[in-house]
Formats: sequence, C-alpha cells, structure tokens
Amino acid sequence: MNEEKVDKLVAGFNFEKIRTYKQELIAEIGACPMSLCDTVELMEKKDCMCIALQISRSEATILDPSKLIIKGIVPTYMSLDSFLDSSIYNL
Repeated sequence: MNEEKVDKLVAGFNFEKIRTYKQELIAEIGACPMSLCDTVELMEKKDCMCIALQISRSEATILDPSKLIIKGIVPTYMSLDSFLDSSIYNL
C-alpha cells in the first residue's frame, strides 16, 4: 500500500525541474559513495539519502532502546539501499 503511494507520488515528479531548482543543495549533499547516485537519481529509483551514525550498544538495547549511544554522525550521505547492503556485510 505504501509502495503504491510512493509510485504515484514519484510518477508526478519533474526530475529535471527538481535538478535545476535544487542544484546547489544536490551539489552540497553530493553523491552516495557506494552507488554514485545523487539525490535526484535516487528519487527516480525510489530510494533516499540517509546519514550514518557511529553507535555503541549492548544486548540490553533490544529491550531498552534508550541504552543506544550515538557517538557521532558520519559526515557522508549514502543511499538507503547501499547502507542496507553494507550492513549485511558488516554483520
């Protein structure tokens, strides 16, 4: 159901207009270091940019999420699909 909503929403986007209008922001964010796609290309693929966090957690975090400690924010944006792919290899 949510995918259908995203499909309808994305079908109405004018990607060239977005690219022109948000050119500076797109350049500032840059491309995903793994997929090499910029934000507009990722929107076309129905993906998005995310930020990575450096965290520490114990097993107790599963039952008590407040035990999650965010140590820092990695200053690189990456696509959600790339992040998920990389996390599989990290495990």
